[in-house]
Amino acid sequence: MLYTLIITWKEMNKVEWTLPGTVLSVDADRPQAAEDVFSSLFLAGGLVLSQVTQVTGLEPYIIQNWVRRGFLAPPKQRKYTRRQLSRILMINALKSTLSIEQICKLLSYINGALDDEGDDTIDDTELYGAFVLVAGSVQKHGLTSESEMNRLIADGLKDYKESIPGAKERIEQALRIMITAWRAASVIRTASRVKIISRSLKKWRRCCKAQQSKWESACRTPRLHFSAAASRQSTPITVWRF
Repeated sequence: MLYTLIITWKEMNKVEWTLPGTVLSVDADRPQAAEDVFSSLFLAGGLVLSQVTQVTGLEPYIIQNWVRRGFLAPPKQRKYTRRQLSRILMINALKSTLSIEQICKLLSYINGALDDEGDDTIDDTELYGAFVLVAGSVQKHGLTSESEMNRLIADGLKDYKESIPGAKERIEQALRIMITAWRAASVIRTASRVKIISRSLKKWRRCCKAQQSKWESACRTPRLHFSAAASRQSTPITVWRF
């Protein structure tokens, strides 16, 4: 018997849609789902390191190392703001396809010194929010052309107020790179899942074949034959025919 397993791209992504850089699942059909999640996280103020690790899935020492290396402003009174969390999430979302140095250059391209929030042209919270909106739309509907990506990015930045001339154009360029890197990571994860499923199916088929062979052997009926000597002694000699 042959079993065929058909898994579409949409179904696979629907199962594992999480906010970029986090381990938090959200409903891709609700554009405000991400905002609802983060708003609830910061109702009581900032997050301590253990809470950040729960959101990101990162080890505490990795986050502390990023702070020491100046990838984000240090927390005040050991509490991370939503702005700082957004920076951590963007780095985490991109690090599987871009090096840390490349990510830092990309973020510095639009926000200057990474450990100084005073020279930012866009709040990291707003930047991450635009990133999530575009990623969520791509996750749900796919992406057919560069013009479609530009339209989605424009929608994600529709409320952005440019602080200096040319800032919005830089942010749009950075978001194109971020979405491309995130999509590449998604393709890699999908390919890995397909490979695992393929291996599991091969193993399952081998097991089924082995069980079928055992079953067929057990169901064969022996045929009894008597030799002349055995006939005189009335002792049957069993001969198995395969």
